[in-house]
Amino acid sequence: MDHLEPLGLDTPLDAVVFAPTSIVAIEATETKKTAFEQLASEAVTRSGIRFDTLIVHADRCIVQANTVVIPVTTHDGAVVTKDVRGTSVPRQTPLLTGTRHLIVKHVDLNATSVPFRDETHRNRTRKSFACECAMYRERTNAPGANGGDSGNWATPFVYLTEGDWEADQFTVVMDDVGRPRPGAVSKAREDAAVHEAANLLEKEMTTIFPNDDLHEKNVAVVSLGEVSQEILTKSTMNQTTSVMMTNTATNLQNEASKEFGVSGEKPAGAGDESNTQRLPGTCGFPRAVAAVQWLASFHAHWWRGLPDSPAVPADTWSRGGYWTLEKRAVDVNEAMDATWAGLLDAFENDPSPEFAAESKRVAQQLRKVCGDDFGKRLRLSAPALARTAQRSEWGTPHDENGGATLVHGDFKAANIVFRRKAKPGTVKPGSKPGEEYFEDDDDQGDETETDSTGGGNGAGAVGSPTVIDWQWTGPGCCAHDLAFFLTTSVSEFSLAKTDLVIEAYHQRLVNDLGCRGDAGRAAASAYSLGRLHRDLTVTYGDYARYLVGDVWRGVTPESLRKNHNRTNFGAHRRSIPHLLFCAEKGWRGLNECERGEPGDDPETDPDAPPPKRDADTPPLRRGPNAKLVAEILGVCVFLADTAGDIIRGVAESGQLGCVLDKSLPEGGEGDKNGKETKSVSKRQKNAPADPPIAAASDPQTQADRRAERLICETLRQRFGGVVSVFGEEQLEGGLVGSGAANRDGSVDAADNSLKMTEAALRLAEEFVKDWEILLPQELEVGPRREKELRDANGEKLGKHAACAESDVTVWVDPLDGTREFVEGPEFWHGVTVLIGIAVRGVPVAGVIHQPFVRVDGKPPQTMLDVLQTRADAKAALAAEGWRPRPKTKNPESPDLETFPAGSFGTGRTLWGAPGIGVISHPGRDLTRGTPVPKPTRADVKNLVVCTTRSHQTPFVDGAVYNLHPHSVIRTGGAGGKTCLLLDGKADVWVFPAQGTKRWDTCACEALLSANRGGWLVRATNGGAYKYGSQTAKTPKNADGLLAASDKELYPWMVTKWPWLNEAGGERLGPRDPGLEKE
Repeated sequence: MDHLEPLGLDTPLDAVVFAPTSIVAIEATETKKTAFEQLASEAVTRSGIRFDTLIVHADRCIVQANTVVIPVTTHDGAVVTKDVRGTSVPRQTPLLTGTRHLIVKHVDLNATSVPFRDETHRNRTRKSFACECAMYRERTNAPGANGGDSGNWATPFVYLTEGDWEADQFTVVMDDVGRPRPGAVSKAREDAAVHEAANLLEKEMTTIFPNDDLHEKNVAVVSLGEVSQEILTKSTMNQTTSVMMTNTATNLQNEASKEFGVSGEKPAGAGDESNTQRLPGTCGFPRAVAAVQWLASFHAHWWRGLPDSPAVPADTWSRGGYWTLEKRAVDVNEAMDATWAGLLDAFENDPSPEFAAESKRVAQQLRKVCGDDFGKRLRLSAPALARTAQRSEWGTPHDENGGATLVHGDFKAANIVFRRKAKPGTVKPGSKPGEEYFEDDDDQGDETETDSTGGGNGAGAVGSPTVIDWQWTGPGCCAHDLAFFLTTSVSEFSLAKTDLVIEAYHQRLVNDLGCRGDAGRAAASAYSLGRLHRDLTVTYGDYARYLVGDVWRGVTPESLRKNHNRTNFGAHRRSIPHLLFCAEKGWRGLNECERGEPGDDPETDPDAPPPKRDADTPPLRRGPNAKLVAEILGVCVFLADTAGDIIRGVAESGQLGCVLDKSLPEGGEGDKNGKETKSVSKRQKNAPADPPIAAASDPQTQADRRAERLICETLRQRFGGVVSVFGEEQLEGGLVGSGAANRDGSVDAADNSLKMTEAALRLAEEFVKDWEILLPQELEVGPRREKELRDANGEKLGKHAACAESDVTVWVDPLDGTREFVEGPEFWHGVTVLIGIAVRGVPVAGVIHQPFVRVDGKPPQTMLDVLQTRADAKAALAAEGWRPRPKTKNPESPDLETFPAGSFGTGRTLWGAPGIGVISHPGRDLTRGTPVPKPTRADVKNLVVCTTRSHQTPFVDGAVYNLHPHSVIRTGGAGGKTCLLLDGKADVWVFPAQGTKRWDTCACEALLSANRGGWLVRATNGGAYKYGSQTAKTPKNADGLLAASDKELYPWMVTKWPWLNEAGGERLGPRDPGLEKE
């Protein structure tokens, strides 16, 4: 190389990454260096690396939207340095010396030429780079003998990490683990030509600029190579794809030319990869095995639930991966149907005569395996598929040992780096000795089937990789990374050997977990190879949802051929075998789920008598009652979120409407015209027309009435033929018909705009799938009886005729904690909406919506800010002698009792059923649901008890303190206390007195039971309450209650309260067959 012009600020490269007015661009102009050289030299200096020369490898620079990756080499031969007086002194640590190959990665979110779609997109991009920096900080340690990339799972050694979740710029300086270690190539050349190699660096340095700003006058910053046209392409959209630290396709071809000649064809005798050309950018079998073994060690290190499990680093995602539903919810729409149909049509009608026949065979195979409606099925099952994949983390109902770990989130070949080696190439005429040595980049040799241990010429020969780009790391199931790698990053030869690759992964995972003591060995034993295959099957189905929803839009045979060499594209976008593999695996995953989640069959009792030959055995999943419960539950989740909107709207206005005291005899009851009935007592007639709210022991507001009308009327209209719906306000006589006048003559808002349309109802009914519900078989209907009921009631009851004898009931408390609601926002954390579903008197599903908390269970900051402002204003008025009046239905002062719109956010919704567990999502954002973790074991020596705030009695307090609790939480509302149990903030709920009713506890018991066997029992004998339709006549929970989320706590409670065993024998809670007592 004779001379290279430096990169200028007027080139497209600089325009993409650095705005002309940016600090980097200005400083580069002043110092006569390119923007790349300026950025790289300053970053390396800040990292503490001293250098005499810094070489910028311009031909290997990579630009992606707002990200630039700059490979550099630093060299420093000095062993002494000079102080300010010019005296030579020995070099001091921590300055690092020698030759180093480095990567400087810089991200600038303020690049003016790279617009974001919206603020949400910008924040998500910031979060991804903050996550990457967090993981690099986690792994930063001094480089060892292997250059910093040693260990069971390796990341590049990082010298500098700048940026967090609040930053707009991020800079990382790390080892360039893709290149040979410093001196490897030079050593090879020295062996061939010692004298020529000694002067090689000097001969290749070009465009040398003095760097007056750096340590000494003789420091130089240079650029090697030309910038490829691919790098110079402008970015018009901000894309958060991973950054490749390998050569571009053009450079790969150049490297091939160096090895095999100008054409890039292999000479005779070169490895033919089993007569199959390997797809560029994918891992051959040895590398695939080495990669998954690295992955297994990484997953084992972060395995959750072990005593020595490390804490998840801050700034990582709450759920790892970039294609999970909560991040890709926008893809789930009717366009998925068209995408799949378009894919089939494109292969059916390939215009290329050369490939038309092959494409038509592919279309036939896709249609035969997946069918024409695969896109629609994925769309309708998307939420359920995502939840099933999430449940892989914490286990199925019959196998609680899931694969929960920390996932990389983008584990693909472009992010898996194997060190290149110095290899001899073809000796050209006239070449100097040693020049034939070069850095081998992507020659993986022959692909051969080796054992899963990596012996022979397989994985053991390629060495352990290093993994980069941690932008999507977070908790998840180990199958997430493994499934993504197998579908995007392995060669066709390896694709046919996926079972061997999976076995290699599992063997390493078991070995590494087994080194973690007894708990690790138990986890390794529990997470069997069969369980791993089960989780992979479900994950394939969830990944197919993402492919059809986004990635395969516009994929055609022509696009596959065009993108064949684009190494940062997933293999399923470049290769027909990979596309077929993804489609077939995705179809199989969806099919397995629709037949009932794989691996959830309970173990049979060897001592149980064999079933009768003519027994009408109900199905484990997808029975008639499960279908009905799934549809009701889906609609109830939507209705609870809408009811929360009503409650928040009333709270913001400060106008509670007509306030009734239901504790008064016949209190507030009116006829259909809104007039008082003749049974009004003397006490009521003498009561003020608008009593202070604080005087009402069982108040009712317009929020109670409006929320109940919305919920109950919708459910009755949709399921009234087979479902009995009971609402608190109606059963207690405090609800007039829609549009009728209340006691004071006021009329509640109709809320017609909030009612669900037919299309919304159909969507809600599909939100929960029947294959997710795992009802006890004694609550289901056998196939023979199902046929009889359908024949008898089919015309009258339609598709749910088989549920006619199942006594399905829904219990609704539209605003649990009304007393707290009217007493003020200080108590609103206990306000909830409760909807419980029971079959044959047993609670099986429930919904709890908390209108005034975030998804983490804490009040929104906006609400706290308004409360603080109001408290300051009231304190100032009180100092002037102002005293508040008793509260009434309307605000005394809008400034002191109303809230700005949106102060409360959207709340939080908890819902669940057996088989699903309990899901938590932000209100109105159903795609961001996450499973509530299984409860931790209660520490009986440090027990946290929650109990009533407003119904304290000596008897209740005596029961509480009989448990010798560490602390007691007094709060209102049954739903609020249940949320404390589910969140792990309390261990047991104690209330052995009258006060609650069935609508208070139906949803609570259902969710506690769904969350790994929690329980709610009668405080008198440990029996279970019934929730059948006959119970509506006497809905009080007259025996009080005890409840906990930890099923193992019940035997200890029996030692404290022996009478809990009166319900029947030694047991671990309610619902054991034959042990309930009404």
